[in-house]
Amino acid sequence: MVACELAARLPDVVRVLRRHGVTRVEVMSAYRREPVDSFHHVGLALDVSRVWVGDEELSVPRDYPLDRSRATCPAPTVAARGVAGAGARLARLACDLFDARVFSSVITPNYDDGHRSHFHFDLRPDDPRHFLR
Repeated sequence: MVACELAARLPDVVRVLRRHGVTRVEVMSAYRREPVDSFHHVGLALDVSRVWVGDEELSVPRDYPLDRSRATCPAPTVAARGVAGAGARLARLACDLFDARVFSSVITPNYDDGHRSHFHFDLRPDDPRHFLR
């Protein structure tokens, strides 16, 4: 279950996902009652743990290139810092979703240990600020 404001943005999300060849997305969490200070509490957030490009599963906890010492974007290339192909693709996806300004926040595993297993995307209607980490 998501708020109407978030549902209205999903076609824009799909356009970005399609550019990356994503055929399926696993949403771990959308609306939930706790914690009450979360955007999930009002149906304005999604936590995504895995995506599929064709038949290939890209897992955020397994593949995302965790490196809290560098900026999230631009995304690392496959050759940079030994980042594997799946990790580089996930990082590029997160950066493209941020650049598309569909969400107010794009939080990756580089943010903190509580987000190590997923991407967190949220929407703050009528707030022009955007946050990436």
